[in-house]
Amino acid sequence: MPSRPVPDTFEPDQPRSQPLQSFEELKNWQPGKNDAFNVATVPLQPRVNQSGPRLLVAHDMAGGYKEDLYIQGSNYQTIYNSQYLHYVDTFIYFSHSRVAIPPVNWTNTCHRNGVKMLGTLIVEGDAESELEKLLHGPPALFEDADDPMRLWSPFFADKLVEVAKYYKFDGWLMNIEVPFYMLPTPPPCKSRDFVLFIQYFTEKMHAEIPGSVVLWYDSLTMVGEVDWQNRLTPLNEPFFEACDGIFLNYWWKESYPDESVRLAERRGRNGADVYFGTDVWGRHTFGGGGFRSANAVEVASLAGTSSALFAPAWTYEFFEKQQFDKLEELFWLGGPQDAYPEEPKKPEKPEKPEDPPSPKPDEKMYGSDRKKGIAEAFGVTARIPQGTSFATWFDRGYGSAFYLNGNQVMASPWSQLSHQGILPNVNYRTPFADKESSTALGCSMSDTDAYIGGTCLLLRLTRDLAQPGQYPHDGTIHYNIPLYQLAIDISEGCSIQLIYKPLAQSNSLKIQPYCEFSLDGLSFQANESQWQKESITVDNGWTVLTINLSRPALSGAATRLTVKHLGLSVAFDTSELKESGLDLMRIGYLGVAPLSKQEHLNVLTNLRWEEVRWQDASHFSGTIAWDTLFTADTDNNLPGIGFVAIYYGVNRFFLGTAFTSMYRLSGMEIDASTQSNVYIEAYDVLGKVIATETLMLPAKNMHLS
Repeated sequence: MPSRPVPDTFEPDQPRSQPLQSFEELKNWQPGKNDAFNVATVPLQPRVNQSGPRLLVAHDMAGGYKEDLYIQGSNYQTIYNSQYLHYVDTFIYFSHSRVAIPPVNWTNTCHRNGVKMLGTLIVEGDAESELEKLLHGPPALFEDADDPMRLWSPFFADKLVEVAKYYKFDGWLMNIEVPFYMLPTPPPCKSRDFVLFIQYFTEKMHAEIPGSVVLWYDSLTMVGEVDWQNRLTPLNEPFFEACDGIFLNYWWKESYPDESVRLAERRGRNGADVYFGTDVWGRHTFGGGGFRSANAVEVASLAGTSSALFAPAWTYEFFEKQQFDKLEELFWLGGPQDAYPEEPKKPEKPEKPEDPPSPKPDEKMYGSDRKKGIAEAFGVTARIPQGTSFATWFDRGYGSAFYLNGNQVMASPWSQLSHQGILPNVNYRTPFADKESSTALGCSMSDTDAYIGGTCLLLRLTRDLAQPGQYPHDGTIHYNIPLYQLAIDISEGCSIQLIYKPLAQSNSLKIQPYCEFSLDGLSFQANESQWQKESITVDNGWTVLTINLSRPALSGAATRLTVKHLGLSVAFDTSELKESGLDLMRIGYLGVAPLSKQEHLNVLTNLRWEEVRWQDASHFSGTIAWDTLFTADTDNNLPGIGFVAIYYGVNRFFLGTAFTSMYRLSGMEIDASTQSNVYIEAYDVLGKVIATETLMLPAKNMHLS
């Protein structure tokens, strides 16, 4: 998807993301044909290394696998999405299924934004026997263990490594909330064995998936009982030492982060490996949760520990999807007190802790006029993408229509999180004011048009008309709008491209990319006389502006040249502004790519039909499969495929998009009067069409498995 919705009655096996419900399923797990749809194709993108506290998000919404269930997308016009991934280091997909395998669409969008994706293994409720299975493995296999003196089995650790490696996500949260049985060996002995299990599991993950992460949730203790410590203590510290970090429970006190840092450092570990949990739904969490979640994040960050936000989709789910963008902005960026909605009474957790912490009053943390959001409380700037290329088309992964190359190819609601791009990591939402002309240029996301996907960036100029006609400083005003902080290496030169659509009828309106460069650490702006510009108008009023910068023109003999800031530079004669507001233009694309003459060859090969089934003479289902390259070819400086678009018939009826090397057509109606084909169009990760191939429809009544 965006894909045409298909009723389950005809296509019960349309591609879905799904968990494993039991250790029996995990024991027998082997990847099948449909599992290939759920394999992530976007590799984890690099970021500039930044020390200090980290921010983790644990996504728990309505039990999981709801809006994000269908891999090829859905027909929701809006969907829960995280527009602030530039503050997040790790994303955990959480559900109450035994093994929560992250939906591929979440993994793709997180990886594109440089965020690690973790699945969850959970044992809870009355499942003590399941915990014994996890530790000891399948009985028949345990008897043949390679080490007869070992009282635990690596079997399920190995299976979890296999699952993560196959689906291409980055690790696991181990959430064990049941005690060990009293027999046949005492629970403390089993806990010691379980520490060895976790240590083995972590080492195996690191060996098989470099950079992977295993986290322990604060519940089961070294005495074999469930006893939430809410800080690092001797009862949970051995589990912490055995893995990459600990996700602490939510009922902590203000002094606990400092105490935990001291214990971690005594063990030779960094305090940032300790994640203090905040339940955004409240439920006795320190700080109060909800829009007060920043209270807890600030306390943890000031101590040098990390933060774990549990269920931040509260802004979407709790308020029944109303005003989601506004509420997300308040949650992450803060705002004036009077901008916040009244919060209804929060649900209480049944097991109330003996000494629940009292939330800090807002006025003590923020003053009386404004609340902080997570970003400011975190105290760490946005994470910075790095590499040799960068591209964004401002897509949020959903919309009221779908566009490719500026053309509307579908006029109905859609959602598919794999399409979510890299959104601005500089706070562009605050209007850029010019006091002399009393004007301000604002930016906002708009779904009324787009170049690729469902969203563009709308530029709107406003003015206070309290004193109409009294603007002696009107004239051509230049607005520089920073959107991204980057570290894109352009030492060999680059091509910067901006695609925009003017809306205002004005001869004075001008736009070009705003760039700040870093030359061996020294910041500067290029001499624009050295820019090689080319501007062409394409479909539906969009203009493509390309600027080529060669290495000699910029850096001479410098060893490293990077794009440090990327944004927009806009000029407009404010005397043309006759009303309180004017939409100036839409921004559909902004990118930086290496100067390269390489051509993409053999991008799509071996096109074929699989799993073909005919319902009747006019309707069939089938999988289009192909061989391709979904990762960058760094040797030849090629970006690789980002996604493919699928069309049908001589009129190129749009069917959907795919982020893997297959696409399921479900219940497709065939025009019997013509011989029609399916067309596959490949886009690279920079949004450029790099190949188009054709596949004939399967013969009628042909059935393929």
